[in-house]
Amino acid sequence: MADSCDIIIIDLRFPNTLYETLINHELNVNSISWAPNMSHCISSVGEDGRVLIWNILTENSENVLNPLIEPSFIYEIGEPISNIFWNVPNEKSIIITFGNKFQVLKL
Repeated sequence: MADSCDIIIIDLRFPNTLYETLINHELNVNSISWAPNMSHCISSVGEDGRVLIWNILTENSENVLNPLIEPSFIYEIGEPISNIFWNVPNEKSIIITFGNKFQVLKL
């Protein structure tokens, strides 16, 4: 969905079935990024100036989807954020870009 506040996740093995919808941005989402070594973590940024990190699995060993996912991390900068990247190999920080600046956030 272009120009949307929602993030829709689809499992390509079952393309006709909605896997998950992440709803917490107040304005359009500009970028999302999967954590390279943690397949259950996704980060998102948007026009609302918010960085959100989502854990899309519950904490049980069966990897069952969480039906009501809330972001596990929220950070606001007050201006639209263009992009987000996980800092590889150190996944304890992410990099965001906004305007002509960038910022490293330690998680």
